[in-house]
Amino acid sequence: MSAKFHPRPHEFLLHLTRTRSVAISSG
Repeated sequence: MSAKFHPRPHEFLLHLTRTRSVAISSG
């Protein structure tokens, strides 16, 4: 969780949510 790696916090959150959605969809 480095600021350099994720300049935009909202983008990081979006990626996290998307990953969670995929995981849930995969079951």
